[in-house]
Order: sequence, then structure tokens, then C-alpha cells
Amino acid sequence: MENKDQRYIAAQLKCPSGEDGIKAAEKMNDNNAGVIGKTMALAAPADGAYILELGPGNAYHVRELLSMARGLRYAGVDISDTMLAEAGLMNREQVAAGTASFRKGDGRSLPFPDNTFDKFLTVNTLYFWEDAPGMLKEIRRVLKPGGSMVLSFGSQRFMQHLPFVQYAFRLYNEPEVTAMLEAEGFRVRGTDFYFEDAKGMNGETLTKEFILISAEK
Repeated sequence: MENKDQRYIAAQLKCPSGEDGIKAAEKMNDNNAGVIGKTMALAAPADGAYILELGPGNAYHVRELLSMARGLRYAGVDISDTMLAEAGLMNREQVAAGTASFRKGDGRSLPFPDNTFDKFLTVNTLYFWEDAPGMLKEIRRVLKPGGSMVLSFGSQRFMQHLPFVQYAFRLYNEPEVTAMLEAEGFRVRGTDFYFEDAKGMNGETLTKEFILISAEK
């Protein structure tokens, strides 16, 4: 990936495909492990909860998520055929047991009835939502009354320094996202932050800042 241009990197982050997409997903697993773990902890699913995730990638974290309480079920929706195949392989036992399923979709029209899920979560997908208010409407539709969500993303304050974000990314800080959630009828319960130091492309130290917004239908 380091020899590809920034536009190609952005495209693979948005929709990983082929061998490069598999490698990109593995790198994202490492880079995002901390914020994914924090997101799952904030989601705090209770026994028997049905969880929806948008953009799980290869879904390496799903086994851990399903172990957080008894009787959990999970559905993942992703736009990438490559990631759906990888997710199915990585979670083959859970798929066979009926506790996990994966479907193709971009989130604009979720293939589920109204009031289906107890929890929704997504990490690092917000940048790619072409119609964020419409996506939030759809998420709210499939959440049960009182259902909750955790929306996690890198802040504009941090992300604007990354070279590939000029392609296909729309960046946000917490006030804009909180306002969007409230405009679509969600009750924002809290905003958390996750910070982590990382090496930049030139060897410099970058502080990654992630925003995690919890909201309720």
C-alpha cells in the first residue's frame, strides 16, 4: 500500500477490494483496535441484545463483541464483497450457529424491518456517508424504541493532517455530528474521546483523536 497514490489509498479505505483490500483491512485492524474496543465497551450490550454494525470490514472483532454478554446476535452490513467474504470466513462458527450474519449494503437502505435492533455501532465510516441525515433516519428506523447507538470517527482536527483524506472523505468534529443526530430525533447521551499516539508518514509522532458519540432512539 505504501507505493500506491493517495487516491488509491482512500478508495481502499472506503471499500477494500482484492488482495490490497485484504492487506488494508489487516492494517486497519491494527490501527483501529483501540477505538473499536472503546466503541464496543460503550455499546455495552445486555444479554440477548441484537446488534447491527455498519462497515465491519473483515469483522475480526465480532467474536469478542459476541462474548460480552449472553445470547447476543450480530448483523454486519458492508459495501465490500471482499470484506464480506473475509468476515464470513473469520466468523464461520458464529455464522453457522446463527449468531452472526453479514449482508451487502451501503446503509442508505438497510435490509431489516423497523424496530429490529437493540444496538447499533459503526467505526470510521461516517466520512463516506453521502447522505448522512438519510443514513441516520434509516438507522433510527431499524432500532427498537429505546435502542442505542455508538458512532465513532476520527476528528477533523486530527484527520485533516492525513494526505489521503482529500479524496472521498468528509470530515467532522463533534458539534456537527451531535446536531445531525438531534435533528433526526436521537437523544445524545454523551461524547467520549479516545487518543492514541502513532507514527506519521515521515516518522513524526501524531496524536490520533477519535470522537465516540452515544445516542438513543
